[in-house]
Amino acid sequence: MIWMTFLISGVVLKRRQGIAVTLLVDALPRLPRYLLGRFVDLTVLGFALLMLWLCWRWFEPLALARSGFDVRAFQGETFNFIYAENTSTLGIKKFWVWLILPWFALSLTLHGLVNLLEGLRRGE
Repeated sequence: MIWMTFLISGVVLKRRQGIAVTLLVDALPRLPRYLLGRFVDLTVLGFALLMLWLCWRWFEPLALARSGFDVRAFQGETFNFIYAENTSTLGIKKFWVWLILPWFALSLTLHGLVNLLEGLRRGE
């Protein structure tokens, strides 16, 4: 259920179908509405890039590769235990569940960038 929420969130962002209260935006003249829209696009893109960077820092794929994909060596080198923890109910490694976060961050980054560029191109 959580995976589906993150997967659909990227689509909702791309289609600009998120739940929003638009009373203020609808009351604004054309130029302030345009500027506010680009500010929102930049904010979403900034958040997505920050999330992508944090996921990179959290999963540390290069350090894992440098350790030869040996989880114990990776843990000893970085004190990062992300790849060792099991879920309490299913007994699988938690990182398999958490892999949705980098995917979501990448999707959010791409859709946020496309929305920003389309908004700038259209001039609306």
